[in-house]
Amino acid sequence: MQQQRDSILWQRQSLTLNESKDDIKLAEAIRDSLALMGWPLPWEMSRDSTALRFAMEQPAKRYFITYTFDNNVASVVETRKGFWRVFNSLHGSGYVPNGSFTTLWQGYTWVIVIVGVLSIITGLYIWIKSQEDKRSGLAILTICAGGAVIWMIKLYLMG
Repeated sequence: MQQQRDSILWQRQSLTLNESKDDIKLAEAIRDSLALMGWPLPWEMSRDSTALRFAMEQPAKRYFITYTFDNNVASVVETRKGFWRVFNSLHGSGYVPNGSFTTLWQGYTWVIVIVGVLSIITGLYIWIKSQEDKRSGLAILTICAGGAVIWMIKLYLMG
């Protein structure tokens, strides 16, 4: 693996792990012993007689870890992600293994969604019950709903 400009290389020696035949379980044990958070990526994992190599992702960083079996050393290439990649990851991620902040963030996201939905429902209720001009409100509601549907179709078709 080629090291990028904004990457940091560090090592941790004397990891005491029960060597597992399951690569995912071993990668998770290595992650836990290094006190890192994130998901080991099975599609970027390889194992031979000397080492286990795998990539790991979390919202703010990407790791590439090489764990050598003979001396129990983990070499980690840590790459930080930019602000917008982290921002985008926080919108889609829920639970991140070993990530206490992300559990708090997931709860915060649910509170915001519930408050937003309740605001929409109460706003519609007050608008329906009001005696004033409803034509402009209906036009705004139609434009917003149509824009949301078009945006969802665009995301579904183009990603």
